[in-house]
Amino acid sequence: MYPYTILAFLCLAIPGFGKLLTPTNVRMDSVNFKNILRWNPPPGFMEDGDIVYKVQYKLDVDKQMKYTDVCMTKDLECDLTYITYRFDARVSAAVGDNQSDWMTIHFEPGSQSFWKLLEPTNVRMDSINFKNILRWNPPPGFTDDEDVVYTVQYKIDYVDKQMKFFNVCVTKELNCDLTDIIYKCYARVSAAVGDNQSEWMTIQFDPYSETVIGPPEVLVFSRSGHLDISMSGPFVESDSKKDTIKEKYGECLYKILYWKEEDPFQVLAVNTSQSTKTLTGLETWTNYCLKVQVYIHDYEKEGQFSPTVCERTTSDGRIPWWQIAGVFLITMLFTMTTVLGLCYFGYTAYNRWRSFPSYSIPEHMKEFLSNPFNNTPTLPPQPLEECGESCEPLTFLSEENEETKEETNETA
Repeated sequence: MYPYTILAFLCLAIPGFGKLLTPTNVRMDSVNFKNILRWNPPPGFMEDGDIVYKVQYKLDVDKQMKYTDVCMTKDLECDLTYITYRFDARVSAAVGDNQSDWMTIHFEPGSQSFWKLLEPTNVRMDSINFKNILRWNPPPGFTDDEDVVYTVQYKIDYVDKQMKFFNVCVTKELNCDLTDIIYKCYARVSAAVGDNQSEWMTIQFDPYSETVIGPPEVLVFSRSGHLDISMSGPFVESDSKKDTIKEKYGECLYKILYWKEEDPFQVLAVNTSQSTKTLTGLETWTNYCLKVQVYIHDYEKEGQFSPTVCERTTSDGRIPWWQIAGVFLITMLFTMTTVLGLCYFGYTAYNRWRSFPSYSIPEHMKEFLSNPFNNTPTLPPQPLEECGESCEPLTFLSEENEETKEETNETA
């Protein structure tokens, strides 16, 4: 490198030696008609040197046609994609007023030597709960909406290596559904533009070891100081039937992580192979949070965690002694108050009833009162000798007056 540097310095510094050398390694990089003219700096100059490059072209139809300017740049490339016919391209370097000679190449865009369709890129299998989708990106130089047709094939990974591939998809999309393939297999994809087809891009896929296991469905119920957990799924993503992951693998565990909501760093774990689990030994009237994932022991696979669920524990069903004593005292106080109230009410009613006197009406007065008032009372006939005026006072005596009179007579 040093001889070129000295030579460049002499060429620019000494009169008569001031000719700037031409760019080197001029070439056309063309992929899918994306034509980029590239070059290296003149000998003795670095890529970041203060050099301006000029690029021109002319179509290869008339030898007398003049060159047309395309680029004036300090970069080491120029885009000539829009030129679709055979043409000559050339590039020259300039430092100030000192310009090099032209370096010219001939290029034909339709030439097979420059037209090789590359393979699709980033081929991968996205699989969740055995829903297998093969995805890929377009070949370099193409976008998603260009007219490229993709072919997808697969074959089962049997011992027989001569087994042929079978077509699954012929599509313009960038994905293909391979959910029906439930065994270890090879999948490959190729791109085509017209009659020009790329090479195949092949991947190997084992759904049992590579599929991502989704989260299970979790329900939590609080009961007598415990938390009852009900778990279901995850389910296989299939259009035909709803199998569970457990039915696919034969055995799986539910791994439960739980903690107090106020202390999320103190996490406890418990495993179960059943679809239900009761968490015991919890503090009463406390908020607990939990999440669940599926674990496949044979493949050492851990599924995705379910969303976090929080629930509050209730009483453990045991009544504290102070509550029992309180209820007993309140009941006794209420009973005593009720009994005393009833006794007082009965005593008061009895005294009021005793304060009213009782009278005894003679029988003939009862008979007189029972007759209608508009009838003349009938008296029994009396002897003539006894007729005459006889008047005596009529006195009504109550039982109390009779008792009082009897007591007075006894005292006398």
